[in-house]
This record gives sequence, C-alpha cells and structure tokens, in this order.
Amino acid sequence: MSETGTTEVRFPPGRYGRRRESTHRRKWIAGGLSALVIAGGVGVSLIMYDKYGDPNFSATVQGYQLHPDEVEITFQVTKPADEEAICLLRSRDMSGAEIGNANVVIPTGEEDKVSVTYNLSVDGDPNTAEVLKCWPAS
Repeated sequence: MSETGTTEVRFPPGRYGRRRESTHRRKWIAGGLSALVIAGGVGVSLIMYDKYGDPNFSATVQGYQLHPDEVEITFQVTKPADEEAICLLRSRDMSGAEIGNANVVIPTGEEDKVSVTYNLSVDGDPNTAEVLKCWPAS
C-alpha cells in the first residue's frame, strides 16, 4: 500500500487572475442593503397604518338596501365615546366602478359603539356598499 501525500495545488501564474483581498467594501454594501430593507419595512408599515387606520376607530357594515339612485347603509362604528369620528363610505356598481362616496361625521355620544344609517347618493345601479375606514375628526 502506498500513501499519497497532500500537495498544494498550484495554478499557472496569470491564468486565473489574482486573489482578492478581503475589504471593508462588502461590509458597507451589506450594511447599506440592510438599511434599505429596514427603511422599506418602515415605509410599508406607514402605508398600512394609513390604509387601515387607528385601531380605536373601526366600522362594520350591518346591512344595506339598494335603490336606483341611492344606497341605504346601516353600519356600526366603534370609537371612544368622547370623540367624533369620520367614516368614508363607498358604493360600487356591478363592474366594480365607484359610483358614490361620502364622508360621514359620527358625533360624540355616551357609548363606544354607535349604529348609524346613512343614505348614500349614487350615479348608477349600485351593487355593494362599504365602509372603507374611520378616523378621528380632529
């Protein structure tokens, strides 16, 4: 039995270029990319907060009645009793196009949950009624 010794592999000079020395450049690139990812996450968070609003202000559609030129929407708003709220209502037709919207002011009251009925004027045949979001009036 014969043993083979391990020998260092030598490549022909100049054929494969030269080895790069480790630099701080890679660390800067990794740090910069990390900062961009964090900034993107913060941006998405702000957009989502703006879209879905304050958790203290929310609304649920309890029902709606469709009429040729209006929609009667009944919805329940959850908000602090001592604050006014504004809720954005919307109606769409069968194709999904928005045919009516309104900002409805919900006054202060004694209870946190308020049931509201609103007649929303529309331009066309309504198919749905929605409460998009609610937010503090002030």
